[in-house]
Amino acid sequence: MNVKVNPTALEFSPEGGAIFIGTRNGKLLLVDLRSLDKAPKNITICGSGNPIQTMCMQVLEARFVIRIS
Repeated sequence: MNVKVNPTALEFSPEGGAIFIGTRNGKLLLVDLRSLDKAPKNITICGSGNPIQTMCMQVLEARFVIRIS
């Protein structure tokens, strides 16, 4: 799996079907481990480009929440 970024944080989804990759330019990549042939989803978390340093997953009422700093 080549996502062509320098990761700064990494977290598995609670069910283990995806990986969240935080980048040094403030983006979050969502890699679906069941569909590795597809490109990761790219989500801008920090518009100013600050790196994502930490992430934490939490399941709340059948959905999960990501806390990022």
